[in-house]
Formats: sequence, C-alpha cells, structure tokens
Amino acid sequence: MDPGLEILGLETLDASIGFGLTQDRDEFTALSRQAALAPIFAGIALLLAAIGLYAVVSRSVGQRTKEIGVRIALGAAPQAIRNLVLHGGMAPVAVGLVVGLAASFAVNRVLQSQLVGVSPYDPLALTLAPLILLSVALLGCSLPLRRAVRVDPVVALKHD
Repeated sequence: MDPGLEILGLETLDASIGFGLTQDRDEFTALSRQAALAPIFAGIALLLAAIGLYAVVSRSVGQRTKEIGVRIALGAAPQAIRNLVLHGGMAPVAVGLVVGLAASFAVNRVLQSQLVGVSPYDPLALTLAPLILLSVALLGCSLPLRRAVRVDPVVALKHD
C-alpha cells in the first residue's frame, strides 16, 4: 500500500521457524508426514470398525431369524424387534466406549507430553470421538436392523 514503507526484520521462512541445520528440517519433514498419515489411518480404522460391526450384527440377525420370525408371528411390534437388534449390536460398543474413556483418562498424564496445543482433557475431543464412534456403530447396525424388521414369519419359521 505504501511503497516507501521500510520492512524491518526480514528473514527467510527457515530462519523464522528456527531451522539452522538440514537435520532439523529433515526431522520436521518426517514428523509432518507422520502427522498427515494419522487421520488417514484413523479413517481406515473407523471404516474397518463399521464393517466389522455390520458383519457381527448381520450374522447375529441371520442366526436369530427363526426367533425373530416367532416373535413377529406372536405379535411383537417392530419397535421391540429394533430394540432387540440394537441392544445386541450397541451393548458391546457402549462397553467399549466406557472402557476406552476410562483408559483415556488413566493415560492422559503419560501422554500429556506428546500433545501439542491440545489439553489431554479437551472437552471437544472427549465428546466428538464417542459421538463419531456411536454414529458409525449405528450405521453398521442399520442394515441388519432393517432386515430383521422385515422378516416374514412364515419364511423365517421354514428357515434353516
């Protein structure tokens, strides 16, 4: 805006960050690559967890097809069938979340030195992580849940 303005403290980006040696720069580059890979691996782990939960709940529903058919034939409401399937799928998830949060609080003192710019008791992280896991678990249970509610009692009773 003002071509006559004097620029004070002009330095390169490396100098402003504090890289005097190339060894420091190489270590920083390696750390930044690892930090970039962490969310990718976390996403893959979340996807595998959803697929695994889907497989377990789907197999459970498949094994209980006769039971679900009998319940429907005897007049069970669709909500009761939903509760049955959701309880079977979400109970292990709830136990895992409780144990995971307890373990998180137990190791926070140890990991505090590894966290940069984040408190080990960050309420946003401690709220969002369980919510995301619960959402993924509900997504994994949704297809078997729909299949269980739509079971035809006559077909289910003839099922192996």
